[in-house]
Amino acid sequence: MADPANGDYSLVSGSPAWGYGCQTFRALGCGASTGSIDSRVPLPRPDLRSDRRDEITVSGSITEDTVWNADKVNVVHYGGALFFYHNACPRIADNLIVDNHSLDNGSAVYCAYSYPVLTNNTIVNNTIHNSDDPYIDSCAVLSFLAKPQLVNNIIRDNDPEFVYLHTQLWSNKAYYTRYNNIEDHEEVGGNIDADPLFVDEADSDYHLTHDSPCRDSGDSSAAIGAADAAIGTADFEGDPRVAGDSVDMGADEFYFHLYAIGPVAAGSPIDVKIVGCPGMPTLLGLGGAIADPPLATQHGDLWLTLPLFNSWALGPVPQTGVRVFSTTVPAGWLPGEQYPFQALVGAWSWKYTKLTNLMLLTAE
Repeated sequence: MADPANGDYSLVSGSPAWGYGCQTFRALGCGASTGSIDSRVPLPRPDLRSDRRDEITVSGSITEDTVWNADKVNVVHYGGALFFYHNACPRIADNLIVDNHSLDNGSAVYCAYSYPVLTNNTIVNNTIHNSDDPYIDSCAVLSFLAKPQLVNNIIRDNDPEFVYLHTQLWSNKAYYTRYNNIEDHEEVGGNIDADPLFVDEADSDYHLTHDSPCRDSGDSSAAIGAADAAIGTADFEGDPRVAGDSVDMGADEFYFHLYAIGPVAAGSPIDVKIVGCPGMPTLLGLGGAIADPPLATQHGDLWLTLPLFNSWALGPVPQTGVRVFSTTVPAGWLPGEQYPFQALVGAWSWKYTKLTNLMLLTAE
């Protein structure tokens, strides 16, 4: 059996999103070999029978998992996303845990007789549907005779339909709750209570902006008696962690990042977004191919082969910290074709200029 006192934790990391047609991750039960399951790689769709619990359940060394939830919302009685029981002690790191639903309590996480470690997760907008019994204490993360370690997380806006006595955490241990951004929580032990300043929470874009209070506000050691509780080397989408003076709170590590919102279908509108520092110029490049290996430069790895197929000067990053380029997918893009993009944030001669990640768009 796993022994959390001696650092015997299993590891789950790298999930981009939860619920509402989003990809989730495969969990490792306690006692399993420690290792990362990277769910950014599409996984097979499970059989979603009506009698199946849709949240990840961890009990001792037995794990029921949900690896893909393309057309069914997570709706369960307790713990909309995660249910830990009977000495379960996995580590849940670098995940977005959003848009899950419980019918009784624990809109996001339920812990009973368990010792999970939750590090650098963004746990927001999970709902309790309590219309049948509105006059009960409700919470997002419920601990019943359990000791979950909560470090470097963002836990906010996880609310019931009817608010009576509601809190984000219930019966958590202060010693094990450090350096989180928790709504309506006492600001001690490195914890803060502040708007995270996401890029666009209404559109489920949970990247941190330049002015977010979560930047450099986490605990870079992130270990409380367990070596396996330490932070990882990348955030939920593969950007380097730690990128600043200290680790950021939440699943996203603020780093100059390029991504797109919208279907990659010919003729469809799409928003290309570049996260950066206000005032820095941006240049978006489309390569004819991907450089393998990438070309090492003073501003990071260049993934596009030269000369570029095309490039666009998009202007400086605005005060919001996000340059948005709204465009239309070209009519000539055929399904299955791939197009590599990368952005330069800053002028090439500047010291703090950076190349972003490689963004590979596949036409639908």
